[in-house]
Amino acid sequence: AAADKVQYEGKKRAWQEECDSLLKEAAAKSSESKDSFKKSSRRVPASKTKRLSKDKKAASNYERKAPKRPLSAYLYFCAEKRSEVKKSFNSLGEVSKELGRLWANCDENERESFTNLAAIDRERYSREMELFSKVPTLSPSRPKGKSPKRTPS
Repeated sequence: AAADKVQYEGKKRAWQEECDSLLKEAAAKSSESKDSFKKSSRRVPASKTKRLSKDKKAASNYERKAPKRPLSAYLYFCAEKRSEVKKSFNSLGEVSKELGRLWANCDENERESFTNLAAIDRERYSREMELFSKVPTLSPSRPKGKSPKRTPS
């Protein structure tokens, strides 16, 4: 049993030395590659970067100018109560949990004021969307993709 233990210890030592040498080689290669990456990484010229087509730019500008969506009653509640709750809680997660708990325990009378604010905001959004939809779009006239099949005449 003692001879087996000595043989085992020898194999273990050889294996550890081999692992250590492999780790050192890997560390050396990674530091070399980091250095070469730092040297080779430069800002890509603007001419080589991907640019949006005119149609995509127009569509994205159109979407950016769209009216903001209406806030819910809960979001109005959070906006009003957040400063009070923030004083007693440190992290964002704790503040959010507490606001959710307060909203769940809120009575109907208190919720009604926030619900009215949300209704007013929904009306505002529908008015703005109505005006916005009347503005002509600059997006492409037909969607990209496969062209429709033609019927033989």
